[in-house]
Amino acid sequence: MVRALLGSTAALTLLGLIALGLGSALRSVAGAVGAFIGGVMVLPEVLGMLPYDIVRDASEYFPTKAATALTSARPVAEGASPGGALLAPALTAAATLVLASILLKRRDV
Repeated sequence: MVRALLGSTAALTLLGLIALGLGSALRSVAGAVGAFIGGVMVLPEVLGMLPYDIVRDASEYFPTKAATALTSARPVAEGASPGGALLAPALTAAATLVLASILLKRRDV
């Protein structure tokens, strides 16, 4: 129960940070919403349909799939481990925020 509560908090915070990084990098509300929906929510579902095992295994660590593993009280059978499910969106959020900061420094100097 506590694991699901803490996992939900972490997952929503990390998804918000990813959206913040995309919005700051693109500097467009419509572009950021499109990139977030397309890249974070739709892309893992599309890649999961491919018949390759490596793509299916990698799609488990996309932020929304990892959030599913984090928000469940019991381990998900076809999901990532809790540690990996927390690390993957944290690295994605860090990467988008670093990219956004680099682009903002370059454009707004």
